[in-house]
Amino acid sequence: MRTRTGAALAAGLLFPAFGASASSDPAVDDFLAQGKFCSATAQAAARACGNQTQDDYWIAVAICINEPDAKDRAACFTDAKAARDDATQLCADQKTARFALCGQVGEERYDPEFEAAAFDANFTRLTNPNPYFPLTIGAQWEFRSATQFTRVTVTNATKLIDDVRCIVVRDEVFEDGALIEATNDWYAQAKDGTVWYCGEETASFETFAGDRPQKPELVSIDGS
Repeated sequence: MRTRTGAALAAGLLFPAFGASASSDPAVDDFLAQGKFCSATAQAAARACGNQTQDDYWIAVAICINEPDAKDRAACFTDAKAARDDATQLCADQKTARFALCGQVGEERYDPEFEAAAFDANFTRLTNPNPYFPLTIGAQWEFRSATQFTRVTVTNATKLIDDVRCIVVRDEVFEDGALIEATNDWYAQAKDGTVWYCGEETASFETFAGDRPQKPELVSIDGS
């Protein structure tokens, strides 16, 4: 029987053909060697987040370079740096949260059973609705802050993910009355009452002052 460390090392042996180590990140490799798969995952995700932040920053810099007006160009660089700093902080916060979660759930690989037989396919007749997050079609929640208003609605649309029927929950964020973000979240309802998050598709919108009529314009779509 292989031990965790043995399995990790065996996995690492598969990577020399593609590079010097399993990840080219010493911290990830160290966690793998110790059989700390949750921590290795958290570290790899943090690395990816940092890389994405840098990619976004340098794309912004490339755009700023081509701004002919010196004042506007300086403002563009300032905005790019501010966005990078915010994203860097978000990456750090997520990394801290992931490692904290590893301390709670343990270091085993995360590979839960996800079989259609364990989930409801008909959201009009749920076997055991979750009292804390009832996925009843038409249910709606609203949240308000000083600057934003968020509306969450359980729609009647569904999405099939790995043969599991998921309900689409629409999450819309408004600022000054204008839509700035709309997300389709996909949730599966297990027959034991638990709710599984299965991914999302997020669209970002901007409203531009010179437009007539003014209406939110789609500027990006991201999915997971």
